[in-house]
Amino acid sequence: MCDKNGLRYFAINGTCLGAVRHGGFIPWDDDMDLAMPIEDLMVFLEIAPSSLPDNLELHYFGTVPSYAHIFIKVIDATTTFIEPTEISYPQRYKGVWLDITPLSSYPDSHHQQLVFSRKNKLYSRHTAASKFSITEMTTLKSKIMWILQQPKVATLRADPLESWFYFLMGFPVKEPFSHAALWSPENPSRMVIPAKCFAKCIEMPFEDVMMHVPVGYDEYLSLQYRDYMKLPPLDKRQTHSKKGFVDLQHSYKLYQTGELSLPVEISC
Repeated sequence: MCDKNGLRYFAINGTCLGAVRHGGFIPWDDDMDLAMPIEDLMVFLEIAPSSLPDNLELHYFGTVPSYAHIFIKVIDATTTFIEPTEISYPQRYKGVWLDITPLSSYPDSHHQQLVFSRKNKLYSRHTAASKFSITEMTTLKSKIMWILQQPKVATLRADPLESWFYFLMGFPVKEPFSHAALWSPENPSRMVIPAKCFAKCIEMPFEDVMMHVPVGYDEYLSLQYRDYMKLPPLDKRQTHSKKGFVDLQHSYKLYQTGELSLPVEISC
């Protein structure tokens, strides 16, 4: 669909690493991460509902009110994949997914860089404070941040996640620019990548298909993972679903409505 409509996309994170190091999925990985230039992603959101197969859904701020991520998800609605933090929140249930993260340009001036980074952090904090409950915050730091953000969130007139998207629209991936930005809540210091890495895509084998990876994948992966060809220790090889719930035979909607019940041992 993207190729037909001239939309750019790239494998990133573990999917890019998997393509380069494993020729497919990292054996302990269980989702797929792509990136699209923000202006292409907005077109994707317009055309996907009428172009995707019936079993695939888009989950983002425009379709799921409780959605709380800057990346969008393409969901297989015939399946169930509930992460550990979502078990007590049926509105967050979903099927097997792939993630598409917006890729933007990054300002060249130091002042603009500071503003860009500050606003991204604020949008991220406001989104977390408005979409999640304090019980979903997993660390003391995140709980304190959630509390501190509540007075500001109470005054917001628009969905902070939607506002965040439209803020990024002001930084399209067009020449000339020297750096691109991929938001990473886990590693915000690694969000800035030389634009030449994403100047175009090349294809690499990924399982039984060909995957688009950034032409500068070596530099990109080195920034993200340092010595990326070295396998991590065994205790770091963990999947999203390690403590969650996966059912590849039934729709997540059956668990949302209560037609099917989660196993007692994982229910909260």
